[in-house]
Amino acid sequence: MIVIQPTSTHTTRARSLRRRLLALLLAVAAGCGRGDRPEEEPAQATSSTAAIEVDTARDAVGPPAEEAEEEERPDTIYYDLTRFEWYRRGQPIVIDETRYTPAEVEATGGRRLKREGAYEGVDYYVNRDSDQPYDTIFVPVYPGYWLPFVSERQRTDGG
Repeated sequence: MIVIQPTSTHTTRARSLRRRLLALLLAVAAGCGRGDRPEEEPAQATSSTAAIEVDTARDAVGPPAEEAEEEERPDTIYYDLTRFEWYRRGQPIVIDETRYTPAEVEATGGRRLKREGAYEGVDYYVNRDSDQPYDTIFVPVYPGYWLPFVSERQRTDGG
C-alpha cells in the first residue's frame, strides 16, 4: 500500500530553498580555480561566464512570486565574482571613500532594493529607503540571493 502525505507550503518552500542553495554552491564551486584566467568585459559575456543577462521572464529557479514583486530584478547576476580582479584580490568596494567588504550570501526576503550604481563592472543595489552613506550594498549572485557588502563603519559600530 502506498501512502501519499499532503505537502505543506512550508515544506515545499524549504525544498525549493534547498535546491536553490545547492545550485548556488555548485555555481560557486564551478567558478573556483579560475584565478589565472584574464578578466572578461561584461559586453563579451556568454553563457559560460559568471555574469549572465537575465530575461525579463521569470527564471525557472527564481524566488517565489510573492518575493519577486517586492524587489527590482537585476539585469545581470554575478554567479562568479572571482572573475573580477578586485574581488579575487580581496579588495573592498569603495564608494565615496566608504569601503564595503563582503558578508554572507542571503535571500532577499521582504527587502526592497534599487540599482544604485556600478563598481568596476559589477552593479550594486541598495535598500530603497536608505540614504547615503549606505550601511550595506548588495550584489546579485543568484536569482533571489544577494551578497551583502557591509561598510567598515557599520562593522566597527557593531551593526
